[in-house]
Amino acid sequence: MALGNRADCLLEQGRYGEAEADLDRALAVKPEEVALQFKRGECRMAQRNFSGALDDFTLAARLAPHRPDVWMRRGDCLAALSRFQDAAADYTVALERAPRDAGLAARRAAAWEAAGDLNAALADYARALDLDPDDFRRWYDRGMIYLMLGQPTAAAADFDQALKRDSRRPEIRMGRGLAYEMAGDDGRALREYEQALALDPDFAPAARERERVLTRAGSVPVQPLRPGRFEVDAPAPAE
Repeated sequence: MALGNRADCLLEQGRYGEAEADLDRALAVKPEEVALQFKRGECRMAQRNFSGALDDFTLAARLAPHRPDVWMRRGDCLAALSRFQDAAADYTVALERAPRDAGLAARRAAAWEAAGDLNAALADYARALDLDPDDFRRWYDRGMIYLMLGQPTAAAADFDQALKRDSRRPEIRMGRGLAYEMAGDDGRALREYEQALALDPDFAPAARERERVLTRAGSVPVQPLRPGRFEVDAPAPAE
């Protein structure tokens, strides 16, 4: 396992190509070593070689079908290859082995959303939130699903919950503004866009929506926010 151990060190240093070369040599000796297959899959994913990583995680899943992590990472590869329904199927297998893993439920929700099945995505975000209600991102993600389904009241409620967990995210303010606007309340929508811009003056989506609503309303000026009311060093929106 000397090569495998050196590969661990190289992985920690982000030297993925060298780590993969060591793992190639180690797998030539032990081709059915699950840990080695898994590590090489991680190396390949880090280098965006998703097809190669899929091969590694597929073999790891065949050798250790009881492990939820190999099915999860195989699903991640499939999602990266835009095979979203296949990814959801693998996340389903992983969830059968780890039914209380909120992260797996959220992954499957994202796969369903990308595949266009918004109702399935909604159910999985609900499952993820039941298991772990403290992650702001899942409240935000479910709020966006509600928006896409044309349910602004439910969306606004989820954005409220997201803001309770992280009040410095301009994308949450943006989402709540869209919910208010969809519900016909332009005044509250404009306030949310203003708050998003107070958090991040360069947040273009909020500036665009604010301008559009003002134009529709005849450019009626909005009462400016008091300086210093909101944080201005908010983290950038998550990808």
